[in-house]
Formats: sequence, C-alpha cells, structure tokens
Amino acid sequence: MRVILIVINFFICILSVHAQVFINKDTIIDDRLRSVKWHITGNELTLATAPLNGGGLTLTFDKMDQNFGDYFVSVIHCGADWSPSTLLSELEYTDGINRALIRNVSASFNTLVPYTHYEINLPNDELRWTLSGNYLLTVYDRDNYEAPVLVRRFVVFEPLMQTVIRNVRPANAEKTNTYQEADFSVKLKGTNVRNPKLEIQATVLNNKRWDTAISGLRPVFLRTDELDFDFQDKVVFPSWKEFRFFNIQSLIFALENVANLKRIPEGTEVMLINDKPTTYGTYLFRRDINGQYVIKCRDTDECAINGDYGFVNFRLKIDDEIEGKEVYVTGAFCDWQLKEENRMVYQPEVQTYATEIILKQGYYEYQYTLLDSKTGERDDAFLQGTFGDAENLITVLVYYKPFGERYDRCISIQQKDARSFN
Repeated sequence: MRVILIVINFFICILSVHAQVFINKDTIIDDRLRSVKWHITGNELTLATAPLNGGGLTLTFDKMDQNFGDYFVSVIHCGADWSPSTLLSELEYTDGINRALIRNVSASFNTLVPYTHYEINLPNDELRWTLSGNYLLTVYDRDNYEAPVLVRRFVVFEPLMQTVIRNVRPANAEKTNTYQEADFSVKLKGTNVRNPKLEIQATVLNNKRWDTAISGLRPVFLRTDELDFDFQDKVVFPSWKEFRFFNIQSLIFALENVANLKRIPEGTEVMLINDKPTTYGTYLFRRDINGQYVIKCRDTDECAINGDYGFVNFRLKIDDEIEGKEVYVTGAFCDWQLKEENRMVYQPEVQTYATEIILKQGYYEYQYTLLDSKTGERDDAFLQGTFGDAENLITVLVYYKPFGERYDRCISIQQKDARSFN
C-alpha cells in the first residue's frame, strides 16, 4: 500500500510541476514589482527561515501602479539541491489550501510616485507547511496561475542537531589576505544516523546569498556523536571589503552619501556622491549589513504606504572605460542579479560610469560588479577590493535524509561572523 501511495504522489507532483513554470531561485519576473522583502516576521534583515513548530515569515512588495490586483502565494517543497521534491504531494507538506490570497493591500498615500503595497504573513489560516526542508514561495497573478511573478526561497528547520562553526585561516596561502574559510562540525544529539556520508549534507551561505552558496557538502570525519566537515580550500569565500552605502530615509534632506536631491516632474531625483574604485585603497572597518537594505522613512509614518520612491543616480568615476567588461550596481535590492536597469553606461566626457535606479526610501548597501562580455564571468571584487579580516556572515544549513525517506529534512541552522577565529 505504501508503494502505491508513493507512486501516486510521484505522478501528482510531476503533473503539478509541469503545469507551472518552475523557477528555483530568488527572482522578480514582473518588473512592476519593487522593494520585495521576505524575512522572519519583525526583522527584515534576516534570512527567511522558520522553525517547523512556530515562528513566522513576512512577505512585502510594491506594484508600481494603483490598479488593485489579486495576488496569490503558494509553496513548493524542494530537496537540498533546490530541485522539486517529486516524491511528495502538496497534501503531505501543506495544511490547508496551497493558494493563499494576499489580503493586506493598500494604495500609497501622499506620494509623488504611485504604487500599491502588498503584505502577507505565513503560515496563516489558509496556508501552513508541515515538513521541514527547503521551500520556494511563488507569487501568482490572479489571471495567470501557471506563471509566477515573484519567487523567494526559504527554509523550514527542525533543531535536531547542533552545528559548531570554526573560522580558520585559508589553507591556500595565496588566499590568506583575500579570502575567508570555515570548517564546522555537527553534533548528533542522540539522533541515530546509520550512514552519515549518504544521509547528511550541508550548504554554506556567505552574507545570506543563495547565488554563491556552496552546497552538497558531506562529512569528512565521523566520530561517535559528531560529524566533522573539515575541508581544505573548499568552504572558502572572498572576504570583500565593507559594502558601499547611502541613506535615503528622507527625500527632503540629503543624508549620508547623498550629494543632492532635486524635484523633477516624475518625483525626486537623488544624486549620490561620486564613487571611485577601492581595489587598492586602505581598508576601514565599518559595521555594515552585508549588502542588504532596509525600507525606512524619517519624514513620515507608515513607510510601507507613505514612503516615496526616488530616482537614484549612481556614478563611478574612473579614468577610462574598462575594455571588454560591463559594470553593474548590485546588492540585495536586485537579488544580486545583473539586470539591464542596473547596468552602467560609460560617459567619456566626464570619465564616469552612470545609471539611474528607482528605489524606495530607506538605507541601502551595494557594490559594483564586472561582467566579462565574452566569457560571462562575473567579478564582484575587482572594483571593491578584498581584505581578509572584513566582516561577513557565514550560515550553515544541515540536511538529513534517512534511508527510505522521500525528502531532505533541514535539521540545523547556525550563523557566525567570519572574522571570529575559534
């Protein structure tokens, strides 16, 4: 009977996945959607994770018009590699209807740029998850349930094991001053794991970025009650420098790193101070938020609907155009993606790369990214530089799939500052 149920669930899930456009990364498909935040309820700087029994997540975004439309959210359970868990049906990992309407919808008020604000908390009475593991949150327009307009990753975990992260000096001597390396161990806490090298795997994130995650890590050494993930030159990330930043919590007064504000017919033009490459500059420590952004206003309450949008102008001063390369502004505000609106154009008459991006009031961190036009290779460090003791956040997620189980369970999440060596 169990075999029959598994086969039935398999075909149900296969049909469901093929009936929809499946996207398994954080991305905004509909360009009208802006200021997307998906986080632990009450703290928008957090990675979207939730304990299996308790805790909640919040999704907010703006649609850049005031034509009210219905949006629904659903979830898809995935394996540790973010492929769909095809041996599970929706009925097994959700409780309720896996299609919840976003009911908290408000038009912007007293803003120069009109928009509609959407917000939903999960789990709720309409949609709840019942298994741990990786999930995709997909947002659909009422008129087209097959094609998502927005996708976000999140992780539901069971605290069954304890992870201890050890930051170490890079094993490769050439990376000592420019990279940061981490080892870690997992304490089983009485869990009976028969074959750890097959049943346990881990993923490591740097600064909450899924696009640069190191995944599929299996334990190297096995002890009675502990698994050791002690690699050499494998769990290694560039150390970067602290992110560039600007503050547009006010669009009336120029705050940090804003050169001036100007009222234009479309709204408010924000001119940032001129940036320069910092590749070889002196490293200065500053506590940052690792490339994230926060929606916040100083001159109005209820920033969610009263906060305005500004047309933010980025300018990077450099003597000559970088041959064979394209320059982009990147950060969490664009999902770290190289989007056309974030691509900078070189203006030889003023020796400056420039672009304009519309952003909501708040505090933003960003970087400049190079893209090789021929190879497609991306370089986040060339215009920033790296320094071995820069502050970065390491996150380790541990997955467990016992023999005979049909999905990957997330059984531990741990974070640590990459500068702490112990």
